Amino acid sequence: MAAPKKPVEKSTLRAELNATLGAKVLEEAAKRLEDRSRLLGQISRFAQDWERDVFSSQGAAAGRRWKPLASSTPGRPLVRTGALLAALTGAPRQMKASVQLRGPEHAQHLKAGRFGEKSKTGTGRRAGWQGLGGHMPRRNPAPRPPRDRIAILTADLLGLVTPKDRT
Repeated sequence: MAAPKKPVEKSTLRAELNATLGAKVLEEAAKRLEDRSRLLGQISRFAQDWERDVFSSQGAAAGRRWKPLASSTPGRPLVRTGALLAALTGAPRQMKASVQLRGPEHAQHLKAGRFGEKSKTGTGRRAGWQGLGGHMPRRNPAPRPPRDRIAILTADLLGLVTPKDRT
């Protein structure tokens, strides 16, 4: 004989929409959005931390480590005088509504790399130019952060804007 079935307990979930509280929360968030210096400061710190991670990991933070230097070259990749490292890890320029982290002009050439015969004069389009021979692998000193890092920044920014829970 089968055992009698127990009655199933019913549970009720009630939610109440309080439009007044919602409007207050949105007003507070809008006020916090007006504090641009605070938000841009958070973005600036993120950019500096990201570049420090890129340089300390020699590019691995962005997904792929930079190719090592030739055995005849002393030092670390992309750090000879320290100017590039200082420019990319220093305080970014804060504009009215944006943050600019700018490296020296030659950073674009480092990103593209170069290949040429090892000679004292350049070849191809740069024929006759002195000192352009040799190989320089691509090493991007300022790669775009991956999505998971951007998600962290986004969460931090939302934390600055969203009012604390009032329950």
